[in-house]
Amino acid sequence: MGAPLLHRSITPIHRAAGGGWGEVMGKGMSDPKNGKRTIVNIFGTEYPIRGTEDAEYIRRVAMYVDAKMREVAVSSSLLSTTQVAVLAALNIVDELFKEQAKKDTAIEIDTKVARLTVLLRNKIAEAEWTADR
Repeated sequence: MGAPLLHRSITPIHRAAGGGWGEVMGKGMSDPKNGKRTIVNIFGTEYPIRGTEDAEYIRRVAMYVDAKMREVAVSSSLLSTTQVAVLAALNIVDELFKEQAKKDTAIEIDTKVARLTVLLRNKIAEAEWTADR
């Protein structure tokens, strides 16, 4: 697997006293030691996210999570935000696992094709060698 999008956790960085995000928490500011910080909105709440990926990528990821949460919320208005988040996370992980299974299947097929190609080439070479004698 690749490097994680976020450093250590997805926990949002808390607001500083006075309601701001603190001196180093400006929109899009970066901290060389911990990566860039990007403010995103997920399900009506703003989160400053610290990550090594491009800010636009982080925003796209957040938009995807937001859309999945809204999809779950539409199906049942009786769920708490936490329940919506957990169900959205389960749906996202389900998608991930299914995509990983597809990838694993494709890798298995590629491996079998490569092995059969080698066997076929060997048989062709053997047949050509036998025909030349």
